[in-house]
Amino acid sequence: MPIVLKEKQELVHALYGRVESPSIVGIDGWTGVGKTTLGKSIAEELGGSSYDLDLALTRNLKKYVSNLRMSEVSKALTEAPRPLVISGICLLKALAMAEIELDVSIYVKHMASCGWADEDELTGLALEIPGASGELLRREMRIYHQDWQPHLNADYEFWRMG
Repeated sequence: MPIVLKEKQELVHALYGRVESPSIVGIDGWTGVGKTTLGKSIAEELGGSSYDLDLALTRNLKKYVSNLRMSEVSKALTEAPRPLVISGICLLKALAMAEIELDVSIYVKHMASCGWADEDELTGLALEIPGASGELLRREMRIYHQDWQPHLNADYEFWRMG
């Protein structure tokens, strides 16, 4: 089970004890939870670099991992200064395809007053509207979470409140 942290400074402090050069820190989570923003901020505090998988995404397609330009991902991750903080949805699957291993993993959860805001998405209990924008992406993310369980296997779970 991941160690739960609710403040960015707590997370950075925890990483200082685990991140040595060369190190790769991965940030995974549901779409729109703030992975990229958190990744950039953490990389800056650690004196490293950040990379968002979305930079290698062929836009306007309905799936994610199959539309990543993996040669671009591999090149960027190989050349990026360390420590490197990489963020993206379906991160573990994408990195496995690029044959990149994480030293530390973080899963970001968007928390609301009722609990984990995206939990219904993972179980398929969220309302699905056939043909709606983003439906295939949500399905891909749901399958990824079932198969890879990034929310259970991360080293750290970061709660983004609000």
